[in-house]
Amino acid sequence: MVMINPLLKLFGQSPFGPLQEHMRVVVHCADKVPGLFDALCAGDEKKIHEIRDAIFALENKADKIKNELRSHLPKSYFMPVDGGVRGKRPSQHNPTIGRSQAAS
Repeated sequence: MVMINPLLKLFGQSPFGPLQEHMRVVVHCADKVPGLFDALCAGDEKKIHEIRDAIFALENKADKIKNELRSHLPKSYFMPVDGGVRGKRPSQHNPTIGRSQAAS
């Protein structure tokens, strides 16, 4: 009989493996961008489409990893900020940010 420590259930599965895999895919995707610009400068439409398709495929793979990772994290895990706030610009969090620039 296998005994599982009840304390391990409190912490859940480590997100670091999937997070590292996500980073690897994102880096691989970003590595393709210089080749895309080379093909663009050379006017090689076929190569542009090939690289674009590869980038799209990698972006989709990264998004699947990210969504899978998010779906298994508790809402408060690594998120000291309310989930509705993520992705907003600082000026949307605090309306006074940027007013001094607009006033000058």
